[in-house]
Amino acid sequence: MRSSSRSSGRRNRSRGGLLLETLLSLALLIMIGLFALSIARDSVDATERAARRVAAVEVAANRIAEIEAGLVALDAIGDLADGAAGDPDSEFDASVDPRWRFAVTVETSPAEIEGLSRVEVSVRDEDDQGEGPVLATLVALVAEAGSGS
Repeated sequence: MRSSSRSSGRRNRSRGGLLLETLLSLALLIMIGLFALSIARDSVDATERAARRVAAVEVAANRIAEIEAGLVALDAIGDLADGAAGDPDSEFDASVDPRWRFAVTVETSPAEIEGLSRVEVSVRDEDDQGEGPVLATLVALVAEAGSGS
């Protein structure tokens, strides 16, 4: 009888060891899965931030291009409204909600070179308070009106 009780004791210990190994393997698999999901989420967030910065640079470049093309006079820059809402003749579709909202500030100052003005365009991420971090700042030298350039 002793041999049968020894063999049943070994079987129970063997089953307990197998259960412990299975639980440890499952816990390790869950930790690896959570780590992979965290990496994927961080990658998506970084891609979104990069896309928002690229869009901000494009907004700033467009504003400088408008000024260089003479569509906006340098002396009227303080009166510029952000976006197309300030322009009643705009073909902007107000029913489309933009992906991001930006606040654009334009500052001009005389350049050291005669006939040129320094234009600095800053684009901020607009939040509910109207303030946000600066995403892009572009600086350009623009010919002043009447300078012949």
